[in-house]
Amino acid sequence: MKKLKEISTQLEVMRKNLANLMMTYQPDSKTLEFLNAQLQQLVE
Repeated sequence: MKKLKEISTQLEVMRKNLANLMMTYQPDSKTLEFLNAQLQQLVE
């Protein structure tokens, strides 16, 4: 259960970081692919 909470917290942090990144500048496609892959790994 603790591991699930850690993953949930990491996912939330990554989403917030991605939102902040997109507000400050438009990331390139490679950056978006990488971040999306990281988020997908956390979801799985």
